[in-house]
Amino acid sequence: MPGAVAAVGLLLLGVTTLLPAQDASQWQPSPAFPLPTSSLAIVQRAQPHIPFTVAGERGAVFGQQDGSFEAWNFPTKIASHFGITAEVAGYPIPIELSEYAAGIEVNPDRTTITYSHAAFTVKQHIFAARGGRSDAGAVVFFEISSIRPLSLTIRFTPDMLRMWPAPNFGRPSAEWVAVGQSGYYILHTDNDA
Repeated sequence: MPGAVAAVGLLLLGVTTLLPAQDASQWQPSPAFPLPTSSLAIVQRAQPHIPFTVAGERGAVFGQQDGSFEAWNFPTKIASHFGITAEVAGYPIPIELSEYAAGIEVNPDRTTITYSHAAFTVKQHIFAARGGRSDAGAVVFFEISSIRPLSLTIRFTPDMLRMWPAPNFGRPSAEWVAVGQSGYYILHTDNDA
């Protein structure tokens, strides 16, 4: 994507929702769309160890301004220790984005963390559904601008832990379910509820 802007999304859904995985070579950037500006926006330099929250009726993201977070689809924590590594074409060393968190913008409808590097800018937009019939707990959308081809590796710890005082039974284990040349993961726990 030399000199281009692309956008990709990551949807963090509840435990009952299954999304089939796709071959990454088939992914296409979303068309650009404007995000409304608000006179209520708070914009400041990112402070890595200061928390932020994006909360909705069905889920929330609780994180640090370096971009790390945990995601909840109430009443279950579905993922934690979220992090991103970038790889720039022609540059052999992976780049940990948390070290390049430059700014945070909090709007009534979203929070955006901007990572700024000499070769790219990545904006991580975080939404949580409010009202309506949406089952989505939280949505993370990336806006990418890069002078060279860039790939992001997103990593997190799957948790599947219910809110206290509900009992939890161990860590989830993953099972790959093949569907044609693609497939999806199912997370299992020892919890029978």
